[in-house]
Amino acid sequence: MRVLSRLFRRLFLEGLEALHAALVLQEALDVRSSIAEYEQAQEARIIHEVEAIRLAAKRRSPKDLAIMQRIIEVASANLREGRNLADDDEAFHLALIAAAKNPILLRISKSLYLMTGSVRFAYFEAAGSGAQSIKEHTRILQSIARRNAAEATKLMQRHYAGSSARWRKVYLKGH
Repeated sequence: MRVLSRLFRRLFLEGLEALHAALVLQEALDVRSSIAEYEQAQEARIIHEVEAIRLAAKRRSPKDLAIMQRIIEVASANLREGRNLADDDEAFHLALIAAAKNPILLRISKSLYLMTGSVRFAYFEAAGSGAQSIKEHTRILQSIARRNAAEATKLMQRHYAGSSARWRKVYLKGH
């Protein structure tokens, strides 16, 4: 009976997660039209990821490092082939958050990435954004590999400050 109770509870929670994801997707459609809402979602990402990177530097495993390194390699290949790196960028950041070993933080972050997807795609269409992102991700990964939480945190803050400034330039050119 106890096993069934846990099973039903798990199925209920998974159903709630699916409902939450659908609501986030619906909200994501609205975020596309508002730079203010995008910046609010971006601000929330920064808050979550700065703490996640601190935890990842302490908790990461060799497998986590290998996954992030592989994502950077794939992103580099995609850049050489002229592809948009929005999905690679998301994969790197979510892998970094997964390395923090906090599934709740990862779930929240996935919602934030759904909200900012179309804007990030436009951002990575701008010349130079992909190469700069790969360079910054590489430095962030190196600091996590050294378990240097302070350096990793600083690098992530700079990464977000730089990408936000570059996004504003892209946005202002189009409007």
